[in-house]
Amino acid sequence: MTHSSEFYLAIEGIDGTGKTHVAKAISESTGLKFIKEPSDNEIGKLIYSKYWDPRTDFFLFFADRIELLNGIKGGVVSDRSLWSTFAYQGAELSKIYGGIDNFYKVFKEISKMLPKLPDYVILLQGDPELAVNRIKKEREFSRFEKLELLKRVKENYNYLLMKEDNFIEINADQDLNSLIEESVFKARELLRKARPL
Repeated sequence: MTHSSEFYLAIEGIDGTGKTHVAKAISESTGLKFIKEPSDNEIGKLIYSKYWDPRTDFFLFFADRIELLNGIKGGVVSDRSLWSTFAYQGAELSKIYGGIDNFYKVFKEISKMLPKLPDYVILLQGDPELAVNRIKKEREFSRFEKLELLKRVKENYNYLLMKEDNFIEINADQDLNSLIEESVFKARELLRKARPL
């Protein structure tokens, strides 16, 4: 059982599903430190500096993640995690490996290099078209926020739901207040499980 002081909760989902709002609300409610990927360090800034090949993106995200997690002490709630790399870069890289199953096997091996892995993942599942419309109202699109890509990314998250036993699915198409309320409730429940008896 994970001690609550080392608890690592990741918030995942396609862009536009409210991950940042949810992660910050969970942080405020539980005292878990808020972190986000990519980070604000040099590697994190490099990721958004231009369009990279998906293979380059893959290794940049892993390098950024290692540096971020190496510096973390105590319990955290993270806006994204390694599973974003699987879902986003996997939309292209799974073709190189002859399909998602082969890519998943390789990904799991590479993930052993990370300093820590999430204890639980709250996956905010939303409709890609609705997500794109939300983004359009708030800001300019990033290079990852194209509708066709987000549809493939959602398929990869659905794949992870079948493969990983620490994923909890929440409907992200509800209004933001309801989404936050449900997510915070679930996070508190998970944190209680992590506390030693």
